[in-house]
Amino acid sequence: MCNKKGEGERCLFHHTMSKFSSKEAEVETKADPKLISETLTELGKEGRNHEAPTQEEVKSLLDKKRFSAEFSPKYNDHDRKIQLNRLKKMRMENVTGSKFHAWSNLTEAVRSKMAKKIAAAGIIGVLAFGASGCGSVKDNAPTTPSPTATSSAEPTAAPTPEGDLGEVIGMTKDGQAVVITDQYGSYQPVQLDPNDPLNKQVDPAIVDGSVQQQGWSEADVLGAQQYVANFVGSEGIDSNALDTGAAGYNQWLNDNASKYMIPQFQDGLIQDGTPVFINNNAKGTINFPYVRDGGPRVASSDINFTSISAQQFDSGKSIIVEGNYSTNYTAKNSEIMKAYLANGYTKENVIGTLPKLADESGTSTVTGTMNFMYAVQKEGSSWIFNGYQNSFDNKVQK
Repeated sequence: MCNKKGEGERCLFHHTMSKFSSKEAEVETKADPKLISETLTELGKEGRNHEAPTQEEVKSLLDKKRFSAEFSPKYNDHDRKIQLNRLKKMRMENVTGSKFHAWSNLTEAVRSKMAKKIAAAGIIGVLAFGASGCGSVKDNAPTTPSPTATSSAEPTAAPTPEGDLGEVIGMTKDGQAVVITDQYGSYQPVQLDPNDPLNKQVDPAIVDGSVQQQGWSEADVLGAQQYVANFVGSEGIDSNALDTGAAGYNQWLNDNASKYMIPQFQDGLIQDGTPVFINNNAKGTINFPYVRDGGPRVASSDINFTSISAQQFDSGKSIIVEGNYSTNYTAKNSEIMKAYLANGYTKENVIGTLPKLADESGTSTVTGTMNFMYAVQKEGSSWIFNGYQNSFDNKVQK
């Protein structure tokens, strides 16, 4: 159940593990995602009376799945990266015996079902061949659906989006640049380009079968994608909390929590003491402002969506959007050096690691990356967040 404070986050972790196990079963068996989903549900029911696993058992399962994701030759590079990212942000707590039984046995259960289906189909094929007196083994052999055949769910007619994804532009209003002034100077905030492919269409290859099973329409899926994409392309990568420390993040929460998050989670936009709902430096020790020259702080961005699925929370039906981004900012070398010196580093140590900082009149690129999972639910004709699971990092480039 996900009706208590913090439970939404736990449910997302468990949902991630279910997705990981489902993908693992798909890669290993080439089974129809619908069969995998049905088997996962059946195993969950079968394990209802099982005792909850110990922490050692949970750790052992995660280790086994990590080994599979890293070394199984059946993964392509794209799927392997997604699976390893899922494991990287996994935190398994309060796992029920039901879920543990399902996750542990899914691949073998699906493989067993597939073997029975293939055997049955083979018998039918022989009978059909004998009765008709024509055909061939190839004609009568069962076919295995492609991995995306049923996982494409609703937007099957849409082609894969073309062009660069996640392109942002300077924000304007009534034809004029929007300019924000704070203690560090003035800058133009960014927004996702209205003509960006993420605003136009959904890649059917990333849509999980659970979306169709939960009854979401093609328009709903596009709407959820647009909501998350436009949030990430503005507040996610370029909010007033981006480089203004704890005070900036607290101010952002004050101004925006009720706008973006359902009431029961508005005070829960911090994970493990770290605010990771959006990119920020509230918990950082090496804090410095990015360049403010009246233009955008964001020099370039690349936003990618890797999965769209559905989950039922107590707060309502939810569409879960997973993805990642890479964004470049610019900072003055003098400001970066000042921040390191304030934290006990010597100038020689800093320059030894970041030689560019020797030129204190110059600038450096800071790359911000995030793996995100946002859950959204529909409220009338609009959307609102009802869960998230993110991890981000900001690094000065050498």
